[in-house]
Amino acid sequence: MDDTQQVASAAEIQGTLERCVHQRQRYYQRLSAFAIRFEEDNTGAEQDLPNFKSLVRALGIDSVEECVLLASDRTPGWTIMSKIREHLLDGLQKCLDPQFGRYLVIIHYSGHGAYGPQQGLWFNANPQSKPSFTFNTLTEAVSIHSQQSDVSMDAVFIIDSCEAGSAGLTVRVDGTFELLAAVPEQKTAFGTSAGQNQKRTFTAKLANAAAIAQGKARSVDFAELLDSAYSLSSAKFPVHKLLSGSVSIRVKFPCRAHANLPQPPAPLPLSMKVPTKVLFSCHFLEDPASEATKKLRFWIELLDPDIGLQVTGVFQTESTVLILLAPYTVFCTIRTLPGITLIAGRASTPQTPATTTEESVLTTTPRQPDRQENKPPYKQSLHYTTIEKDLGHEH
Repeated sequence: MDDTQQVASAAEIQGTLERCVHQRQRYYQRLSAFAIRFEEDNTGAEQDLPNFKSLVRALGIDSVEECVLLASDRTPGWTIMSKIREHLLDGLQKCLDPQFGRYLVIIHYSGHGAYGPQQGLWFNANPQSKPSFTFNTLTEAVSIHSQQSDVSMDAVFIIDSCEAGSAGLTVRVDGTFELLAAVPEQKTAFGTSAGQNQKRTFTAKLANAAAIAQGKARSVDFAELLDSAYSLSSAKFPVHKLLSGSVSIRVKFPCRAHANLPQPPAPLPLSMKVPTKVLFSCHFLEDPASEATKKLRFWIELLDPDIGLQVTGVFQTESTVLILLAPYTVFCTIRTLPGITLIAGRASTPQTPATTTEESVLTTTPRQPDRQENKPPYKQSLHYTTIEKDLGHEH
């Protein structure tokens, strides 16, 4: 790379990685789940509730508070604000001292949705129903209480509706607000108004991904779950947005006996792959022998192995090339810097709850290092296939 403006500095790379590591080490002392639907909904939202319960149960949340907006409710937005306020106050009251960790609320909506230039994304019982509430109502309700509490708060919004990807943030937020949307803006989520196939809904796919991940990992973040849901569908393309914050929210799985693991709500195709780690290169300005490069490598080597960040090689070309093996969502964050290139992704194919087979998936052909010890630590029996569709799409 002759143009030094196309690569980052070692300090910029380290700073971005530090933000990723900090968020991956966050501890949540309290998690809660809140589901919303309209009583007069005709999309099958009521039948989708078990899928949401299965999803959050895998994350250690044993109960879901359900808010059903009645047909007689003329101001559903006010009702939502009041119900979320009560839910958050109850959750915050159950938190211990702020030093023990943060509070995470997961809010789910399934049903009709539409987008308007003035109100943004909004929801109603059916296209002919006038009473409605906006996505901004949800974010404002959480934002108000997060700013007034001494316990730091994050939120995940799972929106399974038409045009869900158009959701945005209009309020000040201190924590991380993350959106998982069934479809991009200007896209419909349901083929008919007679109801969804509940084994194929966006929420069901997330629940499937969580059940698989729980059988093979200590923790998972929501970008990983969404990427897994994406691999289950070629017809609808979900959207991941960090409305605020820089790294996807990571949740540790509860310690449970294997027999008690939640079962996926729908049959799992054997071809489904859940990305775990990827291999990528970082081009930066400093020489391999520079103090900045040494500092970056030393910092990575001192990290807790559970974080999953590993240097597999450093090479000198027109610029310095650092080869890293890291969790997929670390790559999703750092790839916003110039000079970051995906080399390969590792994925696990589920077989049974007791056994999984890990294979390495090659997306591009990496330059082979001169010395054997610098080669990426892959097993000789691994089979290589292309997954640019699964790992290379934008979140």
